[in-house]
Amino acid sequence: MNRHFDEIVSTSTYIKENVAEFSHGDYVSASYQTAGRGQRGNSWESERGRNALFSVFLLPRAIPPVKGFVLNHIVALAVIDVLNNVLHGNKVMIKWPNDIYVDDRKLGGILIESSMSSTCIDSAIVGIGLNVNQERFVSDAPNPVSLRQLTGNSYDVAELVDKIALRIVERYDAYACGQNFYKEYMSHLYRRGEWYEYVDSDGIRFSARIVDVRDDGLLVVQTKEDSRLRCFEFKTIKYII
Repeated sequence: MNRHFDEIVSTSTYIKENVAEFSHGDYVSASYQTAGRGQRGNSWESERGRNALFSVFLLPRAIPPVKGFVLNHIVALAVIDVLNNVLHGNKVMIKWPNDIYVDDRKLGGILIESSMSSTCIDSAIVGIGLNVNQERFVSDAPNPVSLRQLTGNSYDVAELVDKIALRIVERYDAYACGQNFYKEYMSHLYRRGEWYEYVDSDGIRFSARIVDVRDDGLLVVQTKEDSRLRCFEFKTIKYII
C-alpha cells in the first residue's frame, strides 16, 4: 500500500499512527509536510510540490540490534543508486550520519526510527527528504541544493520516490541474503581519509580525518595533532564547511 497526500503533518508520523495498515516496503509521500523534520528535530525546508518527501515502512528483521547502523548503509546506498542515474558526472556522497551531499552541498536527508527486540530490528520507518525541483531556498540552512539546480532539468517526483522505495527493499533483500555493504558505504563517505576542520561538543576546533564508522554508528576520526582516535555520537561533532 502506497499513499500520497497533498499536505500532511509528517509522513513518518502517519505511518506510526496507522502502522497496522502497512507492509514491508510500503510508503507514504506528500507534496508538503507541516512538521517535516531531520535528525534530532531539525526542521526541513521544502517548497510545496517541488521535492520528494516520503517515508518507507520496513520489517528489517535480518539486522541484529548490534549492527543497527547497517540499515543506514542500505538506505543511503539505495538513494545514491537512484541519484547516480540522474546526476551523471556529480559524485553523490553520504555525510555521516545520514545526509546526502554533492560536493559541499546538501541534497537530502534521512531519518530512521527503529523498533528493536533483543534479537533484531522488528520494524523501521525511514523518512527521506530530497530536494528535487526547488530553485530557491530561503531558510538559514547554510548549503542546500536541488537536482534542478545541479542539472537545470525538472524531474518527476513521484517516479523518483517509487524508484528509491523499491531500491531500498532490493538493497535490504541483498543484505538478508548475505551481502555486506560496509566497504561500499565507506567508499561514498563524505570527507573520508582527508584532513578537515571540525568542532567537538565542547566547542573546541580541531583538525582530523574520518577513518571509520562503527557498527553502532559512531564516527571514528584520527586527530592531526596527536594521531589519536576519537569516537563521536550523532550531534557531538560539527563539520566546518
